[in-house]
Amino acid sequence: MRNLCWLLTCASLTSSIICWYSDNSKLFLLSIALSIAFFTVVNMMELWNDAFLQQSYKHMSKDKKCCLDWFDWSSADSVIWITCAFRMLASSMAIVACYISWLQREHFWNEKHYMMVSAFWCVPPGLWLISTIPHIICLVQCAAGNNSKLFAFRKRVTIWILHDIILGIFWLYLACMLYDLADDQDDSEWRTIFLSMLSWHIVIVVLQQIYFTDVWTASLNVSCCDPKMIPRWKVFVNILSLGIIYIVIMIILKENETVTMECSLSSVIIFILAVVVGCISKFEKKTKQQIPMHSAQAHVGEKLFF
Repeated sequence: MRNLCWLLTCASLTSSIICWYSDNSKLFLLSIALSIAFFTVVNMMELWNDAFLQQSYKHMSKDKKCCLDWFDWSSADSVIWITCAFRMLASSMAIVACYISWLQREHFWNEKHYMMVSAFWCVPPGLWLISTIPHIICLVQCAAGNNSKLFAFRKRVTIWILHDIILGIFWLYLACMLYDLADDQDDSEWRTIFLSMLSWHIVIVVLQQIYFTDVWTASLNVSCCDPKMIPRWKVFVNILSLGIIYIVIMIILKENETVTMECSLSSVIIFILAVVVGCISKFEKKTKQQIPMHSAQAHVGEKLFF
């Protein structure tokens, strides 16, 4: 199921760049909406089956009380499903925003009515930022104390939450500034912020993959082609693919003075190759370290539905 979702994400992203190249705004928005949907599903599956998170939750004290008596969902047992619930809402609203953008395209570009489109695009990053609250509470409440087993959890989740918060702020600002795309012939400020977000994001992803994953913790005295090196090669290929995708997007946005649906054929080919290779690097066989999805759902299945 996970590999299928990555395959569908790959197909929708590939479709999006082809639609951009062919100047088909309707199918472009549809492709973006599908990309958001498929990526959200695979992201939820990865969160739900993350062995590191699940094991860390088990090490947290169950008897810690919150200073707010009415605040009863600060336990480690509930943070993951609340996070997933808000992210599903954010994804759903982003898909709705794509639909509204299509319906309001004439009002947005020709009549300079920006309010509705901008308002709908502000909702997803707002929900995304709200989705970080459960793990923020988990860090200061459930994971607090001198428990050495939770040190790695606090370190990794802090970087993860910092990444999500800054990314959400970027998207919220870009949503509020959508009027800059159509109010005149100068949308340099919007493009600058968007490109800054891409540059920042790739740096954070590299730091996360190198310093905050288990792939690099063990010392391997093997050749670079040894089967044990496959996880590390996957990380390297994934980072390289993401970097190429972002570079192509930067080139497309810098080629024109305004954001227009056009790009070179070479950019399309490079983008598609990077997406395909990146998605392939995400494919994996089921391992013994993965927590079966049904075991996680047995505890919170009544609260979260996919």
